[in-house]
Amino acid sequence: MQCRLAAALGTMLLVLAGPISAQVPGLPVYGGGFSTGITFAGVAGFSPSDTPTGKATAFGVSGTLGVGMLGLTGIVARVDPSGSGTGRDSFTQVGGLATVKAFGGPLIPLALYLQGGYSRRTIGQGSNETTMTSVPLGVSISLVIPSVVVAIRPWIAPRLQFSRVSGPGLSGPGGGSSTDTDFAFGAGVDLTTLSGFGFRAMAEKIGGSDPIVALGLAYAIRVPGL
Repeated sequence: MQCRLAAALGTMLLVLAGPISAQVPGLPVYGGGFSTGITFAGVAGFSPSDTPTGKATAFGVSGTLGVGMLGLTGIVARVDPSGSGTGRDSFTQVGGLATVKAFGGPLIPLALYLQGGYSRRTIGQGSNETTMTSVPLGVSISLVIPSVVVAIRPWIAPRLQFSRVSGPGLSGPGGGSSTDTDFAFGAGVDLTTLSGFGFRAMAEKIGGSDPIVALGLAYAIRVPGL
């Protein structure tokens, strides 16, 4: 039953999102793991000028289904870059993230997760169409520190970021493509109450760019049978 439910959600994300994005531009990849059940979150991200998306503000809402060792997240975000010009207009993007718990359990405060995904965004039309593809692959490590009022969960998430740009103007008049591989590193902390409400703070740095920072709120719901 759990496997069928997870597979159904994964199929739904593929159908609704089109190209699945493991990282919505302007928002860090969340590496704090997942809870069994359903978790809703809202987050605001702030990017300085020297980042892959340029200076921008992003607002996103997400939903995560945690079933056994698998967590599937869908997110919708509005990204508002500063300035104008090609690729600098505000846009809405739908994405998803798959997380697998490789180590950890209910009685073990330390957990190791495997994360990977795919993102694709197209700018322009026809002969002016440019496609940007991103494939992030990495791990995240989290530690739960219990207390009377809130549970504190710090986490770190190193990964490799594979990026590819294809379109006109690259490698001659007929167009071409360019591929880059960068090391990315994310870190954050969650504060979660016994009622399921929580606060998130996180940051991410890709290659030699400036870090992206984000703040958010979350609410976790336990679902019987999961």
